[in-house]
Formats: sequence, C-alpha cells, structure tokens
Amino acid sequence: MIPIAKPLINEESLRLVQAYIKSNLKNIKRGIKHCSKKVHTSNSGLLVLAGDTTPMDLITHLPAICESKGIEYVFVKSMCDLKVASPESDYVSCVFIDESNAKELFKL
Repeated sequence: MIPIAKPLINEESLRLVQAYIKSNLKNIKRGIKHCSKKVHTSNSGLLVLAGDTTPMDLITHLPAICESKGIEYVFVKSMCDLKVASPESDYVSCVFIDESNAKELFKL
C-alpha cells in the first residue's frame, strides 16, 4: 500500500462502485493516461485509484489535481478491486467516473 492512499474506501462502498463500473463499462475512463486527461479537462467526477500501484509516481500527481479542481477521489486497496473495470486486461490503476453518470456514488 502506498503511503498517500487516503481516503481508503470501505467494503460496502467498494461493492457499490464495482457494481456501477461493471454495469457502465462504456461510460467510464480507465487507465492512467485516460484518467489524467479527464481529470485535467473535467470539473467534477469521481476518481478511484488503486492503493498498490507501483511505481507510485504514476498516480501521485492525480490527488493534488483533484483537490485543486474539486473532484472527489478515493483509494481502493489493490488493483484487483478495479479489475471489473477492464475485463479484457489484468489490472487497472485508476478509473474515472463522470458526474453526470454517477451522482449517486458521490455520497461515498
């Protein structure tokens, strides 16, 4: 677990996020490159980051950008928790959910 992995999502909220991601695969952005671009261009949304991403420098800039833009972000324990976001590959380091697609998830 990387040292900056706070706030960590609880199990109930993780199940909600995973269910949403699984049912809306076409409406989310996954991967560091796509999430970084979306965080830079968007003013709202939910960024879900994996707490065991190595090297951690790949994602350490994203929480700071989210805080400056007012975008919510949470960490999950491992990349395996985000595997539902990309069934065709093994692991995903981050997932971005747009506000218009996931207003109910912002209560986490």
